[in-house]
Amino acid sequence: MSEETRTPPENLPVGSDPMGGLFPQTPASRIGAFVFVGIVVLFFGWIALRINLPQERPAAEPLPAAMRARLVGLPLNANVLVYLGMKEIRASDFWTTFVPDSVKSQPIFADTTSLGRFAKATRYNFVLDTDTAFYAEVNRVGLENRSLGVLIGRFDEQRVKAFLASSTDSLRSGDRMAYQIEPRLWMSMVSPTEMVMTSHADVASTYLQPQTDFFTADSVMQPLIDRAQFKSQFWVALGSARWAFGALQGLTTSTQNLSSTGNIRRIEQLALSAKLTDGVEGQTEWIYENRTSAFFAGGLIGIALWVSRNFSGRQTEAQKKLLGAIELTQNLESLMFRASISKSLLDELRQTKP
Repeated sequence: MSEETRTPPENLPVGSDPMGGLFPQTPASRIGAFVFVGIVVLFFGWIALRINLPQERPAAEPLPAAMRARLVGLPLNANVLVYLGMKEIRASDFWTTFVPDSVKSQPIFADTTSLGRFAKATRYNFVLDTDTAFYAEVNRVGLENRSLGVLIGRFDEQRVKAFLASSTDSLRSGDRMAYQIEPRLWMSMVSPTEMVMTSHADVASTYLQPQTDFFTADSVMQPLIDRAQFKSQFWVALGSARWAFGALQGLTTSTQNLSSTGNIRRIEQLALSAKLTDGVEGQTEWIYENRTSAFFAGGLIGIALWVSRNFSGRQTEAQKKLLGAIELTQNLESLMFRASISKSLLDELRQTKP
C-alpha cells in the first residue's frame, strides 16, 4: 500500500475516552465504579460463604440400644429404613385428641392380602396391638429388591401358630422356624411378642442369626439415621434417590410451589422424623448431589414459602401460619427443615373448611 493511500490516525481531543466511557475518568465516577465492584464481590463472597459454611445441627436423640441390636441383622445393602414407635404414639395427646376412633380400629390391610388374612385369622390389630415396627428394604439398581419387616406387640400365640401351620414351605434357622406364606412372604415368630416378615428366606435367616453387623458393613445409612432428630416415635432414612424423590413428591404434593422449586429430582438421600405431644414437632433433611444444588434450591424454596404465606390468595390463614412455622437452613449439601406446630394451630387447621 502506498504512502498516499494510507489513512492517517485520527487525532483524538484532549480528555476524550478511547474506551467509550467503559472505565470512568472522573474521581466521582471512579468511586461509584469501585463501590459497584465491591458490592458484586461481597455478594458472591456471601454466596460462597453460605454454600461452604457448615451450620449447627440440632442435637438428635440417640438410637435406643434395644433398637440398634435388632438393626444389626438388617439385610446388607439396605438403603430404606422406616421406624414406628406405636406405643409412644398412642400415649401422646395428639393421638387422643386428633386421631379419630374409626382410624384406630380400621384394618390397614385388605382381607384379600396375606397380611389382611393374617390379621383376621389371628385377630391382630396392626394399629392398636403393635408397640414397635420397623421396615427395611434393599432398593438399588442392579440388585434384587429384598425387604424385612418386624412387629413387636401383643399376639395371640396359638392363633399365630395355627396360621403359620398353613404355610407352603418352612426353614429352620438355629432354634427358630420361618414359614413361607406366599412366594414373596416369609414369617417367623421370634418370641411371643416379636414377628418377623421377609421377602426371601435368606433375609429371615440373616436377621435371626446375623453373620455380619449391618452397621459395620454400612457406610450410607448410619449417617442418615444420625440426621433423624426424633427417634422414639417415627423416623425414616432413605439412602435411595428413587425413594427420596417419591417421598418428596408425596410431601410436597399439596404445596405446588415447594414441589416445583425444590429441585427435588437432584436429591440423593433423605432423613425425616416426627414427635407427637399435644402438637407436632417435625424435621426433615434433604441431601442434594452437591452444595450448589442445595443452595439454589434453598433460595427458591425460601422465596416460595415467603410468597405463599404473605401473598397467596389460595392459602387460608391457618395454612399461612403453618407455612410460617417452617424453618429452613442450608447446611453444606443439605437443606434442613424444622417445624413446631402447636395444638391451637392444629385445632385451627382442623376447623378450616376445605
